[in-house]
Amino acid sequence: MEIYSFCPLGYHGTLVKIEVELRRGIPGIDIVGLPDSAVKESRERVRAALRHGGFAVPKHRILINLSPAGIRKAGAGYDLALAIAILVSSGQLPWELDEPLLVVGELSLSGAVRSVRGLPAAIDLAAEQGITRCIIPAEQPEIFRSNRFWMLTLDHLKGLNTQVLRFMSTPGHPEQKPSGAIPEHIMRLEPLQRLAYGVSLAGGHHALLLGPPGTGKTTFLRMAWDYRPGMLEHHSRESQRIGATAFSENPPDQPGNPVRWPSASSSYEGIFGGGRWIQPGEVSMSHGGILVMDELMDFGPKILGGLRIPMEQDTIQVSRADSLTRYPCEFTLWAAANLCPCGARGRETDICLCDSRSIQRYWSTLGAALYDRFDMRILFPGYHTEDIEVPSWLENPQSMETAVQRARDHQQRGIFTQGVACLHGRLAGTEFLTTSQGSRGYREYTAIERLSLTLAVMENRRHVLPEDIVLARILREPPGLDIWMGELVGVCQN
Repeated sequence: MEIYSFCPLGYHGTLVKIEVELRRGIPGIDIVGLPDSAVKESRERVRAALRHGGFAVPKHRILINLSPAGIRKAGAGYDLALAIAILVSSGQLPWELDEPLLVVGELSLSGAVRSVRGLPAAIDLAAEQGITRCIIPAEQPEIFRSNRFWMLTLDHLKGLNTQVLRFMSTPGHPEQKPSGAIPEHIMRLEPLQRLAYGVSLAGGHHALLLGPPGTGKTTFLRMAWDYRPGMLEHHSRESQRIGATAFSENPPDQPGNPVRWPSASSSYEGIFGGGRWIQPGEVSMSHGGILVMDELMDFGPKILGGLRIPMEQDTIQVSRADSLTRYPCEFTLWAAANLCPCGARGRETDICLCDSRSIQRYWSTLGAALYDRFDMRILFPGYHTEDIEVPSWLENPQSMETAVQRARDHQQRGIFTQGVACLHGRLAGTEFLTTSQGSRGYREYTAIERLSLTLAVMENRRHVLPEDIVLARILREPPGLDIWMGELVGVCQN
């Protein structure tokens, strides 16, 4: 019987084969295969756990090899695998199992089995390599279970002292359901602001909120927690795996999509991932959900420049000198910024104290490339829009929720993507806009296309109407944007 454990390095990790040889010599346990201090210390934990579990520590010199030997092994997740490998080699477990077995778990000195991080990645990787049975801690959350596995859960090492292995089939991932409700106070927002809120939630479109302080930008951002539509199925699986890989993980029982709100003091590695163990950053922790960045300009040019690639691609590559991994990063970015350094620009009753050069420097921090990647720009306060016909689902929060969930269901079925589940905010390429681009850039046309598709499915239509394109253009360039941007068009727009 082959026994495997798991090395949680990056998003994918590596399966580690546990090889045991009993030989003559002074009784003891030797571990080879680049173990770190925590793995070496497992010798003492395993000895004590075996005695308290009702087993005998073999009176042999025990050599344990962790293969592949060229990868550094870290953490306490190997304890249970080492104990079972020793018991099998010494004949104390009368198991007749010919297929490979995945074993992950930490042992206390009393023999209790404790949970470890990285279990979803271990199960997915084992399934990819044909392993279908595993032994894991009983306290691992239900949400981490896979429908491709037969699983034996243990709360104490004494549970191994049986003639029969009772593996249970495991349920699949739970159905993703929305969490919370759209608050009633959203009706205080102007129609175009409510429209942008619903479209961004429904299709995962990046939104940039612009306006002076005190006009409602932060209140808009806080509504990301009020109502969270369920994630797409593949986003749910990947988000669970990312959260279990991180040292500071998402709550596994958190309903709805994740919402992350990093501060402007966050490091580059904290936003994009990295560190000694290649941890996921905020762009990956918000996978399938919303990444909120208030006071966007305060994050600095390095972080703002780094946002450009993950805003369009579905993965981010994190490289170090001796390792490399890719994390999923299909997040929706909600960002807010003032229109000038002093903040008065955009409020008719205030006087802006900034000269043209300081305003140019302020907006050049954002840059045209990042500015162009926001599908929607939302002005606070907005301008009067009596002449703009908005959808009927904006009449109340309940109808907005219905429209958002309808759009999510369409995207889960892949109505416009040949059956592939995908949020419209991550689509690339034009399909139906045949008008000459003229002075408009290619990215602007694809943004208008994506917004039009979302507006169509929110109305339960499988085709785009001219009024969808009109509303998409308004969301892209809302009324009043040219007034306050003025001379900055050359800085922030193509």
